[in-house]
Amino acid sequence: PGKYDVTVNASGYAPAVQKDVTVASGQVKDVGTLTMTRGRSVSGQVLDAKGAAVAGAAVVVGKKIVGDGKSLVAELGKAFEEASGIRRATSDAEGKYSISGISDGIQFIAADHAQGGRSAAAAVPEGKEDAAMDLRLLPMGALQGKVTYGEKPAANVMVVATQKGARNQSLLVTTDNEGLYLFERMPTGDYDLMAMSKTGLGGKSGGASARVEAGRKGTADIHVEAGEVTLDVSVAGDDGKQVPLAQVFLFKGGLAPRNGKEVQEAFLGKAKSGGAMMAFAKPPGPAQFKQVTAADYSVCVLPISGDIQDASFRARLQKHADQLLVHCLPYKVTPSPSKQKFTATVPQMAPLPE
Repeated sequence: PGKYDVTVNASGYAPAVQKDVTVASGQVKDVGTLTMTRGRSVSGQVLDAKGAAVAGAAVVVGKKIVGDGKSLVAELGKAFEEASGIRRATSDAEGKYSISGISDGIQFIAADHAQGGRSAAAAVPEGKEDAAMDLRLLPMGALQGKVTYGEKPAANVMVVATQKGARNQSLLVTTDNEGLYLFERMPTGDYDLMAMSKTGLGGKSGGASARVEAGRKGTADIHVEAGEVTLDVSVAGDDGKQVPLAQVFLFKGGLAPRNGKEVQEAFLGKAKSGGAMMAFAKPPGPAQFKQVTAADYSVCVLPISGDIQDASFRARLQKHADQLLVHCLPYKVTPSPSKQKFTATVPQMAPLPE
């Protein structure tokens, strides 16, 4: 029993959604007829660096494209792909491709070929009109390095590589027991790197910049600074009610991002220098930040009201993530005591748009 969003996906059609369907105990709910629309399409040609057509290239379109050390799209499960609106095609003998059933929101598209290389993600403009986009493959390189935390190797830490100017396309790998990471296939270009793990690094992050060159394996080490203070941040609603869940960012300095887009950009920028941390606060527990260095910080809170275990709610949350309001408060971390507490009182999350 409860409220649900019902989503129907079908090849060649935009998703049909029936929101806020109330299911009562012991009853069968008839949601009626859901009418599916064709959606729009994106088509074009996959080309190599010299402009020649490339057959057999994998083409992917979605709200966000997340790959791993080898593949354009990482194996993150069907639920993630549905939430990201991932749709696929393969270029034909003339390098042509076509993907239909795309929603009218902004999407990103990229192509990959085992020998030909991979394109950077390009934005498919918002709207209801079909789009025509050619995708040019870039030569591939590789990147390796070591992540250290304090003086020790950081094992089982996630390393995220984001090509400059392509915020909605990223690559994820994990360090081994020696703190080593490897991206075996990366398009050439300039990248921002970030190493972060809530469990392995206590929410801390570090970063670096790297350039990937064709046919070469570059090296970029990442060092994460270790402090001596543990900071617990509790989140309370300004209406006196409990905030069900909150994403809490800790920025060194006086940042004041206003929404989800700005806070993510700030996080990626600050994380490179170790000046950003992130954790979740789920009452009655606080968001906990370990080994924080003494300094002035901004505590920025993104409140979340809804069942995060519900796939339909997660999809709506992801769709509107850039517009979610963020609330920032100043806090000064002192050298002592070693355990400090702070309560951030913020408004509840505004209702998600339909």
